[in-house]
Amino acid sequence: MYTYTTRLYISFLIAGLTISIILVCLTVIMVKYQRRYRKLQHNFFAEEAELLQKERKRIAGDFHDKLGATLTLTLRQVELAATEPLQTKPLLVKAKHNLLHTIQHISDIIGNLDNSRVMPNGLHYAISQVVNQLTDVTMLQINYRYAIRRQLPHEFATHIYAITQELLHNMLQHAAASSVVLHLKESHGHIYIYYCDNGVGMANNKKRQHRKGRGLHNLSNRTQFLAGQMQMRATAKGISYFFEIPIPSVTNNKKANHVTPA
Repeated sequence: MYTYTTRLYISFLIAGLTISIILVCLTVIMVKYQRRYRKLQHNFFAEEAELLQKERKRIAGDFHDKLGATLTLTLRQVELAATEPLQTKPLLVKAKHNLLHTIQHISDIIGNLDNSRVMPNGLHYAISQVVNQLTDVTMLQINYRYAIRRQLPHEFATHIYAITQELLHNMLQHAAASSVVLHLKESHGHIYIYYCDNGVGMANNKKRQHRKGRGLHNLSNRTQFLAGQMQMRATAKGISYFFEIPIPSVTNNKKANHVTPA
């Protein structure tokens, strides 16, 4: 059984390793695209420079959406492992698993790899894993339903996954909720996402008000990129989101991003 000092050392080690990886990767990304951006400006390629700026924003959004939620969850697991001796080993195993996925996400972003590597077992399985890990380390009651039966293009499914991660990430960090509803449904060529929680909302939470700008910006940008629509309603009793996103053509899509719900 781990001593308190050992658990504390492991916690700091994991946190330090994670921060170091993120800083190195962010430096590489920023240097690479800053050089390209300056070159385009120098050659007066205004249109290309604008597209490059959008690509930089997309990469920054990918870091936030794909890594933020995972790292927040890993931190919770490490914190719980340091205070619950009987759960230390299984929680650290899950934390290690999350860090390995984080490293893979960073590799995917830097190398612009195939999006299918992000969700090798499909969209439903990927979201289920996040939901299950949240219920393992919190007292949350999560009502999760997945009713999408068609094959989704890999890139499209990755964006849908990032939207759900952003919603759950915001809730975990700032909402102090005890109940969450997350439903995904397919109908008439569209994906519908409904999310709500019973947290403190925004009216009584200055920290969440500050977060609102960044969170809404990321969700809005991703929804617009998918040619969809987003509605948000926030009160002192919680927050709700509704997304309507058209499903793109699956032409040339050879692999499924769906696993039939059990």
